[in-house]
Amino acid sequence: MVKLGVIKKQEEPTPVVQLSEITAVVLKRLQLSEITAVGFKQLNKDKCQFGARSVKFVGHIVSAEGLKPDDEMLEAIRRIKVPDNKKQFQRLLGMVTYLSKFFTNLSQVTAPLRQLLQKDVAWRWETDQQHAFESIKELLSTLPVLKFYDVNKENRIILDVQPYAPDVVYVKGVDVPIADALSRDVDNPAKKNDDELEVHIVMNVTRSWMNRIVTETDKEEVFKKLMQVINEEWPEVITQLDPEIQPFWNFRDELSTYAGVVYKGERILIPYSLRQTVLKEIHAGHFSIQSCIRRAKQLVFWPGMSRDIQQFVDECGPCQKFSRSNVKEPRIPEYPFQIVASDIFHFKGAIYLVLVDSYSG
Repeated sequence: MVKLGVIKKQEEPTPVVQLSEITAVVLKRLQLSEITAVGFKQLNKDKCQFGARSVKFVGHIVSAEGLKPDDEMLEAIRRIKVPDNKKQFQRLLGMVTYLSKFFTNLSQVTAPLRQLLQKDVAWRWETDQQHAFESIKELLSTLPVLKFYDVNKENRIILDVQPYAPDVVYVKGVDVPIADALSRDVDNPAKKNDDELEVHIVMNVTRSWMNRIVTETDKEEVFKKLMQVINEEWPEVITQLDPEIQPFWNFRDELSTYAGVVYKGERILIPYSLRQTVLKEIHAGHFSIQSCIRRAKQLVFWPGMSRDIQQFVDECGPCQKFSRSNVKEPRIPEYPFQIVASDIFHFKGAIYLVLVDSYSG
């Protein structure tokens, strides 16, 4: 603060001063980097807001309190009527999935609905689907405000390991849900025993991996065209699109871009050059086709991904060698006592050794 030519020192900067300093630093960094990774080199002054207490950003409201859904987007979901077909339902599910970070146990709620998207399942809207549809709209009025992570605050992470949908919760006075990579496992837990539980390998996306995805995305002309269409506007009909972009038409409402990466909902759209690498990571534990598809759907996406996974697993050498279909039949003995099987069992306090000649049975 300046008064009569004398600068008065402030012990603690006011929030306005802090905001001005941070804004200056951000603008300087943008000027130096030209933020080419996200496809533009200068900010649009008409779209910039300075000194605002909250801002709208791609369906969210960002403020000092945290992150919450945009009321306009919530109202748009509330106004949606019961879908008549899969296409209408996919639009609804895409909007809800985009806000999945705010929901608790969303995968369980939407399970009856997602069944309608399975292959060879006829469209039939019944009581379970109607109940799930109404539950989603009821949950919209109870969505929490997600707090920003503060490294200086004491935190507690609760890991609830169960057969279905483990939760990761950041607790700060009140329970605040945080989305996690294992929020969905499509298997029915009622069909599993404790001895049959399978822990899925988590494919973490590190900073170096994200940088690689950004770099490869920026190299591919198809993705440059796709990001331009997403950030501007999709045409009215698919025939107006570049043929290379047409495979993305059916889920155009779910696509978004952020920091040089294309997302389908919250899943990363993998560039062509990295898909073989991702397939190797997904199949690193030599899981079955369905297990690999479930793993992939938690984090990544590209058109025809399930087909590519099936082909990759089918062509896996170790899997072909040790698959059940390739297990050799037991050798048939040619004479008595050539092959003898043995076992031990207990009966009325006594221990017996049983020998069986495979030749005579």
